[in-house]
Amino acid sequence: MVAFRRDAIFPAELFIAQDNFYGKNAEIQFKVCGGLFFHTVITSDGWIIASGGFGTSSNQKLMTLASQIMNNGSITQELLENTKPILSNMGLGHFLIKSPDNYVAFEIYFDGTPLNKFFKMNNGEFISVPNDPQYYREGLYSEFHSNPLTAAAEIEGTDLWGVNRRNVILHDVEKNNDSTLLKIWAAYDDGSLLERNEGKGGPDNIRFLDDLIINGKDLPIIPSMVKIGEINLLNQEEPDNSKTAIKAIKNNL
Repeated sequence: MVAFRRDAIFPAELFIAQDNFYGKNAEIQFKVCGGLFFHTVITSDGWIIASGGFGTSSNQKLMTLASQIMNNGSITQELLENTKPILSNMGLGHFLIKSPDNYVAFEIYFDGTPLNKFFKMNNGEFISVPNDPQYYREGLYSEFHSNPLTAAAEIEGTDLWGVNRRNVILHDVEKNNDSTLLKIWAAYDDGSLLERNEGKGGPDNIRFLDDLIINGKDLPIIPSMVKIGEINLLNQEEPDNSKTAIKAIKNNL
């Protein structure tokens, strides 16, 4: 299960695309308003990447680092050291990567304070990685709900980081021998699970693959959510070009 919430004052249409990510068939969540910024990447062979913070160029450097880690075949402390100067340049942000064998590494940086961990996750565990180390959480998802999808929504909705809360995109990830099936859900986090309504966030439109547009105003408020579609990532080097959105969008930036 993978969930990501965007926090920002300004609205931005969110894109969910199937594309080639450094040679891997992948589902990619990103925005282009204010510059191309990748939020999450899930590959057909089981890599998961997430990033938050400021700066298109810094985000691109983190994605390049992710590609180097994937090409290496495993996460190493030496490669992880390269995240620190990138996040420091951002001023605040986070970078997370999970390998197919469930090793997870992340770095959070805020106002001169870093936090990093590198460990193997076990079934039933969760981590919540925001842009500020003091709000990092870990534990068992059953503390929130017995259903992992509902638990993921409640974990996102009770994250203390972020005043200008916006969309939450949730991925139910099912890994098979020859593919990875993603069931994708969406919601709007208005801060109500924390009784917080002082922010200037709001729901954003979502463009799913090439043609389906979900209007932000139609999104339910978390922990309720709506299923917006499925993506089946086959274990192949090149994705189906008919489901490619990023190349065309880049050309129009």
